[in-house]
Amino acid sequence: GSQTNLQATGSTGGGTILVGGDWQGSGSLRQATTVTMNQGAVIDASATQNGDGGKVVLWSDIHNLNSVTTVNSRIFAKAGLLGGNGGQVETSGYDLNIDNANISTRAQNGVSGEWLIDPRNITISSSSDSGISSYTANADSAVINVTTLTNALANTNVTVFTGSTGTAQAGNITVSNAINADGTGVLTLWAANNITINADITRSSTGGLTLRSGSGSVSGSGKLYLSGGTTLTVAHGNSVSNNIEIGTGGATIKLFDQLDVQVLIVAGGGAGGGNGWAGGGGGGGVIYGSRTLSSSPATTVTVGAGGSGMVSGANGRGNNGANSAFGTVTAIGGGGGAGYGWGSGYTASGASGGSGGGAGEDNSTAEMQGGSAATQTVPTGWTAYGNPGGSGAYTSGVQAGSGGGGAGAAGGGTSAYRQPGNGGNG
Repeated sequence: GSQTNLQATGSTGGGTILVGGDWQGSGSLRQATTVTMNQGAVIDASATQNGDGGKVVLWSDIHNLNSVTTVNSRIFAKAGLLGGNGGQVETSGYDLNIDNANISTRAQNGVSGEWLIDPRNITISSSSDSGISSYTANADSAVINVTTLTNALANTNVTVFTGSTGTAQAGNITVSNAINADGTGVLTLWAANNITINADITRSSTGGLTLRSGSGSVSGSGKLYLSGGTTLTVAHGNSVSNNIEIGTGGATIKLFDQLDVQVLIVAGGGAGGGNGWAGGGGGGGVIYGSRTLSSSPATTVTVGAGGSGMVSGANGRGNNGANSAFGTVTAIGGGGGAGYGWGSGYTASGASGGSGGGAGEDNSTAEMQGGSAATQTVPTGWTAYGNPGGSGAYTSGVQAGSGGGGAGAAGGGTSAYRQPGNGGNG
């Protein structure tokens, strides 16, 4: 109703209010089709004394063409009056109407929170919002209304982010209409590719401007007007060709202390089996994704070695390859290939790994199974690759070794009369 008041406030920290779904659609909460917040309603997950603001999500399924989220009132996730940082607010839906939204994640004695914007190609202009959900693009060529953006900057940080969900567009941000904001919120333009500023951006208070271009290019005909103690932060490797004018009160210009990187992690491959007609080792697990690095804490990189030799007393199976890791993300080493098992008392099945090892020769189909591809846990937005090793089948009394699995395909099985199987593709 229009007078609904949902509160999750606390003296030492704000709580969590989820309506129709969780942050960015994560978790197991069932997703709504329609979410409407009427004028006069209030949602508040603020800290009241000394603590951080909480989390508020108004979500309807962004993959459902009939999904609609409408916000016509006030949402707060503010920090406490005595200290703390602002919280997080997300408003998302396939069709989103936030023209009358009033969002605040302000912190008087800390760092303001954010109202997330997460699109693909996006243009900031005087046109109506389109193709966005909580400033998250659910269609190509999204548009953010400059007035909506400016109003939000009065008291909350806003991140315009091209995201990673698009497939047909490069991930550019274009400013087509002037942005003139003197509020406390920091405006971050974070593009996978180029940032083109063709209209002036004016920041004239403590609220700053952060430019993070994945291509390194920030250009255009618009000027950057900085005054009143504002801060311009530029990502490492970015080149800004726009004219910059510093006004009364001055400004600080600094490098962003984080680095956006694309990460490919490949673990060590498994060793091939021994003792006769053996299987090939599986390829090391492969993981791909992107991550933002900062100077603290440090990120540790581990490169896994390939497997060597044979596991003693286990049908001549090769050793698994070692794991590789980038920080907390780990690619699992490839499984060792099986050795000869015929009449030896051992099975000739390959070992599990990032990609499984191939089976060896045996006189039982059940004892000639390719190793499985182990489950590799990855962060949201990352992709893991791995496939099982090839299996054999007891045919015509004689079999050869199977191929180990690869990142792109399973290992090949064997055929009769000792014809070895092929390894899986990368």
